[in-house]
Amino acid sequence: MALRINKNVRLIPKIIGWAIIIIIVGILAKIYIWESHYYASKTTQVRATATPVITKLAGAVNPSTTPLSQTDIDNYQVEATQPRYLTIERLKIHARVQIGKVNSNTLPVPDNIFDVSWFSGSSKPGENGCILISGLSFGQNTQGVFYNLGSLEVGNKIGIETGSGDKYTYEVKEVSIITSADASKELPKMQSRLNGTETLSLVTTIDSAASSDYSSIAMVRATKVDN
Repeated sequence: MALRINKNVRLIPKIIGWAIIIIIVGILAKIYIWESHYYASKTTQVRATATPVITKLAGAVNPSTTPLSQTDIDNYQVEATQPRYLTIERLKIHARVQIGKVNSNTLPVPDNIFDVSWFSGSSKPGENGCILISGLSFGQNTQGVFYNLGSLEVGNKIGIETGSGDKYTYEVKEVSIITSADASKELPKMQSRLNGTETLSLVTTIDSAASSDYSSIAMVRATKVDN
């Protein structure tokens, strides 16, 4: 009887050992199955589209020159976090902000010379990124909203109001005029923050008529200030 008990006792460590091995194998199998499903699901997901690097600015091709009524401006609506109005008191600008999408490397311009266009691939106000807005300097025999953009000076203030009514103020830090030949080198800089601070970049072509061709570009960079 004692011999049989001793044999049973000696079997206990083996039983425990096999039980531990089975448990470990089960855990490893579950991990392998989970990882297989996880990576399989990732491969079927659509990759996020990279933001295009802007190297060109679209010229104005027959934009509307119809003046906007105060009602048109007051009733204009966008999503809560998107820019709704751009205000530059020094230039007497209070413009609606359209939404512009870029499918290549060319920044679009608004379809009305009195509006401006926010590149939807850039940041929104308050996101601590870079907000990129374009506008027109000319229509057919008519001055556009950004006609005098290049006359801004360092220290001038620019305001943005979002669809929710939140207001942000930016102070001009850089004003430059470049030739169209330098666009591919200079325009990418307008998509980056200045001095690590939320930045507003304004861009317009400089030409003498509504045309798809232009010789120069006015660029303004301003950084966010506390209201």
